[in-house]
Amino acid sequence: MPRRSAAPTKRPGGRSARVAASVHASVLALLAAQGYQALSVPDVAKRAGVHETSIYRRWRNKAGLVSDVIIRNASEHVPAADTGAFSSDIVALLRKVVARLATPLGNAVSQLVASQDPDLGRLRHAYWESRLTVVAEIVERAKSRGELPRSVEPRLVMEMFSGPIMLRLTSGKQVPARYIHELVRRVTAGLKDAT
Repeated sequence: MPRRSAAPTKRPGGRSARVAASVHASVLALLAAQGYQALSVPDVAKRAGVHETSIYRRWRNKAGLVSDVIIRNASEHVPAADTGAFSSDIVALLRKVVARLATPLGNAVSQLVASQDPDLGRLRHAYWESRLTVVAEIVERAKSRGELPRSVEPRLVMEMFSGPIMLRLTSGKQVPARYIHELVRRVTAGLKDAT
């Protein structure tokens, strides 16, 4: 009687995970080096060591590919801090955001999310929704600790902090730590008075 061959063992992560990781790393490197407009799927495929069809099968087009990579990268590298207090959570988050935006990749991302290119509409929406999720986590913890009124909306909090930061960055000004602390102090005082 012929012996049955053992069932194939699954490799941790598998080929699909390795391909995705290689493609993601390639997109991030190319974005940082040359920006979105110059980035092409053939260049990503070549750098990642995969066939173009593998990329198109999973992401359909350049905008979809870049959107997926940017959202995942932002979630992994700028998570919600939990310092035990709202003000210090927000300071930690803003400092990470500012440090990230000062890098070539961060600069490319900020241009993407500010772009009015209709192909990037999904990216803009998904990026800001992912950032809203992080802010909402911080706000909800602050509410449960009694630091903020229940009526405070996470989207308003995000807009109140991100607006001044983005204005300074896009106008070429620095965002020093003292500015972040002062911004957080003043906005937090106003939020605590919200009804």
